[in-house]
Amino acid sequence: MVMLRDGRCHLVSSARAHSRGRVACTQPPAHSCSVLKVGSLACRREFSMAAIEGARGMTTAVRNGECPRDDRITEERTSARDRAHWLVKEVQDRVPGAADEVTALIARARESGWPEVLRAALYANAVATLVANDGNFRQAVDSLRQQAELDSEPVMEALALALGSWAEIDGGDPEAAVAADADLGRATVILELAEGLDRCDPYERASAHIAAAVSYGYRRLWELEVEQYQRAESVLLPGEEKFLRAVVLFNRAELQMKWACALRELGEPEDLELHCQLGREAVRAAQQIEMPRTWRAGLSSLELMFAGLVGEDVSEIAEGMDSEGPEPYYEFAAHLKLAAALSDASHGRRRSSSEWAELVLAELDPSTRSLVQGERLRGEHASFRRHAFLDDLTGLANRREFYRFMAVMGSKGVELVTLILCDVDRFKEVNDNWGHPVGDRVLVEVAAILSASVRSADLAARLGGDEFALILDDLDVGAAKLRAAGIVRGVAERSWLHVQPGLGVRVSVGLALGHPGRPDDLLRRADVALYQAKTAGGSRCMVAR
Repeated sequence: MVMLRDGRCHLVSSARAHSRGRVACTQPPAHSCSVLKVGSLACRREFSMAAIEGARGMTTAVRNGECPRDDRITEERTSARDRAHWLVKEVQDRVPGAADEVTALIARARESGWPEVLRAALYANAVATLVANDGNFRQAVDSLRQQAELDSEPVMEALALALGSWAEIDGGDPEAAVAADADLGRATVILELAEGLDRCDPYERASAHIAAAVSYGYRRLWELEVEQYQRAESVLLPGEEKFLRAVVLFNRAELQMKWACALRELGEPEDLELHCQLGREAVRAAQQIEMPRTWRAGLSSLELMFAGLVGEDVSEIAEGMDSEGPEPYYEFAAHLKLAAALSDASHGRRRSSSEWAELVLAELDPSTRSLVQGERLRGEHASFRRHAFLDDLTGLANRREFYRFMAVMGSKGVELVTLILCDVDRFKEVNDNWGHPVGDRVLVEVAAILSASVRSADLAARLGGDEFALILDDLDVGAAKLRAAGIVRGVAERSWLHVQPGLGVRVSVGLALGHPGRPDDLLRRADVALYQAKTAGGSRCMVAR
């Protein structure tokens, strides 16, 4: 179901009733170039980087006054763009004629050469097909993704990937589900790469993060959902926060409710109490700002859910609210019934009106259902992390996982780690002489050598390009130098004829020891040592001072 709230903020939910999520789309102030666009399908790494680099150049041109006069947004063009954003609301509200107006606006934008209007209208069309459930959603999001690629808009590509990743979660096709996971992982990477771009509109970036958050939530990856909401808030300018903050705060409260329900089902009372507390704090924060009436009703329902989950008796209150009629609680009737059911279970009452809710939450004795649910939860986390935290080419950890791993080690009290920074010597010549496919195979083989050099407590990562890193847990410098020398020797002595006749590969290594809580400083010192190794002729290891 796709649903919209008032004129400034709207939410997009899954077509499946068991999963709700709000994705913000706002009507922007006149200075904003565009708002939320969302689509599907996998993006290519080369497009992402090219688009980002292109965007940097375009930003400079605009600041220098080099932008052609015809590309400046006129009043008519701005009005059309804002109307496209408003149509996103109307198609979700099923306003008669809204879908036809979207089609007309797409044609007008194409004819007038208004790319930002066209993207907004294509987004409205994708939402309209999702609401209508007419079988055209995939085609609609494909069109949006293609336009984002044509316009070199990496953030909009990420929006497309995030929205498209919703579609295959429960579709019954394992291959499509895996592809959707990969799309979401790539959307996350694009948004990270775009963080330094001034040109990226804060509405688009915030909305893309929210779309990604909702998709993570569908997969029960709530840690990552929380992270995306934090990123959404961080990119908003102070004057723009009011447009999206309501969406983020409501969704945060709702995700804590889902998380708490899963923990209750898994039988983890301590974590359950923590997340109920976090959920109540999120509800209180959300209640401090302006929200539509139905959202406030939802917050009241969530508050009762948290109370019921920790054993408070709220059955009478919940049933009283549920009996008030279709407004304003009709969308949250399930929450009210669940709150009543939880209270009944905690206080020894078994009323027929609540029995179905108890089954949903596995309120019966711990059984196979809970065990299966637990395995499913762990399996979903493991499956997605492959796409979110691993490098697609080599299968090693990516830069995101590198920083996460360092943070975890620091939080566990590890005082000293060794960083081995490894770079392929003269790798550009490999690509220039034999092509990028050969270069990719070299990276895969180097990655395999590094993987064979780490223990279970260590981490091998590809940081980007031909740069790799090993994090070794608490090794002294002598042992680390032996490990690094073994890597240099292993690459140099390996036969590369099966990759390309005449090919030889060497690597240089920089080594540094330091605290895992200061990863950037550790990387900087290891990079200095790596540079020294290369300037000394390469195929050797140098230790940072």
